[in-house]
Amino acid sequence: MPILRSIVTTLFSPGGRIARRGFCAGMIAVTAIIALAEPPLVDGAGPRAAILIFLPCYWAYFSLMSRRCHDTGHSAVWLVILAVPLLGFAWLVAVLFFRRGDPGANPYGPDPHSPAPDYLVVKAVS
Repeated sequence: MPILRSIVTTLFSPGGRIARRGFCAGMIAVTAIIALAEPPLVDGAGPRAAILIFLPCYWAYFSLMSRRCHDTGHSAVWLVILAVPLLGFAWLVAVLFFRRGDPGANPYGPDPHSPAPDYLVVKAVS
């Protein structure tokens, strides 16, 4: 169950940060879900039933992009730039897919590449 909880949190929670590898894996997974589930759903239940798959998937896209914006030090409000036809998509690809995240902690959380703190700390006696 912890793995399932981690996947759900990664895909549906817009807060925090996500590294490029996790972002790309999440985008591929959501795109695959849409590509595999949409045709049978539309053929079997009709186009209106496709909303059952599209709404959660679009929320997952938003959450992943929001977390990736946070990793690069931007607010999720920057996703509004996608409304600009060509420039928005170019920005999305350049920043979210290719730009390295901020090293260390930023206002949105700790660095996803930093090692987890050790749960056992022993002070040395000198």
